[in-house]
Amino acid sequence: MNTARPARQWRLWRWYVPSQPPPQSQAAPQLAAESQPTDTWTFGTPKQFARNVVFREPGAVALTISGIVVSALLGALVPKLLGWIIDHNFTLSSPPTVLAILGGFVLLFYFQIWAEAMADAFGTLSIRRIMHGLRMWLTGRLLSADEITEGPGAVVNTVDADVATLAETREIFNFPVMMIGYLLGAVVVVGPISWVVAVMFVAGAALTAAASILTSSPVTGIAQRRRQAEADAAGFATDLAQGSRVVKGLGAVEASQAQFERKLELALKLGLQENALVSKLGFIRQIVPALCMGVVAAYSGIKLARGEFTAGEFLTITMLAPPAFDALGKSLDLAVNWWARGVASAGRIETLYGAAKSGDDAASASAAHVALPHEGSAGLEVWPQDARSQEHAAALRALPGVLAPPHQAHLFEATLRENVDPLGQHSDTQVLAALEAACAQDVVRRLGGFGPDGALPSTPVGEAGLNLSGGQRQRVALARALLAQPKVLLLDDPTTGLDALTLDKVVRNVKEFRAGKTTIVLTNSRLWKQ
Repeated sequence: MNTARPARQWRLWRWYVPSQPPPQSQAAPQLAAESQPTDTWTFGTPKQFARNVVFREPGAVALTISGIVVSALLGALVPKLLGWIIDHNFTLSSPPTVLAILGGFVLLFYFQIWAEAMADAFGTLSIRRIMHGLRMWLTGRLLSADEITEGPGAVVNTVDADVATLAETREIFNFPVMMIGYLLGAVVVVGPISWVVAVMFVAGAALTAAASILTSSPVTGIAQRRRQAEADAAGFATDLAQGSRVVKGLGAVEASQAQFERKLELALKLGLQENALVSKLGFIRQIVPALCMGVVAAYSGIKLARGEFTAGEFLTITMLAPPAFDALGKSLDLAVNWWARGVASAGRIETLYGAAKSGDDAASASAAHVALPHEGSAGLEVWPQDARSQEHAAALRALPGVLAPPHQAHLFEATLRENVDPLGQHSDTQVLAALEAACAQDVVRRLGGFGPDGALPSTPVGEAGLNLSGGQRQRVALARALLAQPKVLLLDDPTTGLDALTLDKVVRNVKEFRAGKTTIVLTNSRLWKQ
């Protein structure tokens, strides 16, 4: 018996990650807004889309930035405290003073770590929420599309890799913002020591930022080309695996392999070029903060030699200068690279979204004025495959109670039963009846036949149904549509490629199985019209 107590949630983020998601109607307005990451996404240019993702969920963004800035400011106080100790070491002989100093360090580090942990938590959680919401939104668009002009490989690569890359662009709030906060803290600390040094810190930071911005465009361009090449290679590999039977049947294995190797070589070449460019530009970006740091150190050393700075003040400045310049330069370098990759991925996501074309978008305006043919009656209707029928069918898809599976059969890497009844809402008898109506008994035999107790085979159909022929995949998809028992079933040429004998059986079985319901078939096959 498991007696482990559930983990306690940090009170600070209960509003952001509730143990039980509240209903939309009962949630507070702010919580409802923050808890619905899939509601709207604003397109435009890739940069605008990436900016929308980076600043999405402003509550989490504000808490992340606040925690980072507070942590950085507290971190900048450590050198100041050390410098003060050095300059006042003669007063630290008494134990109470020593304990007070140690207690101050402990409190300082405690609150610094606490603020940094809060920022990391909200940053990580928001990235995961954005990633999940964006994937669900994009997947919903793909599932509702009547046509997708991108191949399966490109779809998988974009939904997986590009969405993750774009969501992780929010890392731009972490290291770069921390170093900017550290710079502000350094300016506050060194200001009372020397306003000249404080100005040097600000000027050096400005020069470092300018160097990063001016070198960002080449990185963005090569990152977009490299990402596109990688996606093309991965997408081609996926498409090649899916159509391996066709490729082997055509004797095109060697040609396909050669084409894949060319795509892979291009992606590798662009990757090497990007790495070389990032290294060269990164060196340029680091030269600027290094020079600024050298100027500050030299100026402070001269002041120390002249007796204008104390040893503690010199230590404070020299401890603050390396992170304020060197680490700031590296953080801005990372920010530029994150942004470049995020913009490239945003462009690919917009392209995929546009490639998922839905007839519902165009038909929704006119769907309200379209009535089902012979409404109130039931039976099988056959429409010719022409422009007028397709337009009418597109309008019908937007009506409630109409099931219109796409012409291309889509199967999952699961068992036959799971493909026919994905939600597990029907009995074995009902599933078997739908399979028999679609004349899919040969599929059962192909997958190993019935079990000893009459159970359907447990052998997977393979990714996208690769263990089945094209006609078998079509009939499994038809069985799934029949099992759903919709009020109106709209089929787009569901029996392409079947032999005349099997097609005749399917037509008769569908008429019998759908008795009492409306079934519309778009086809030019004469057997459906009999």
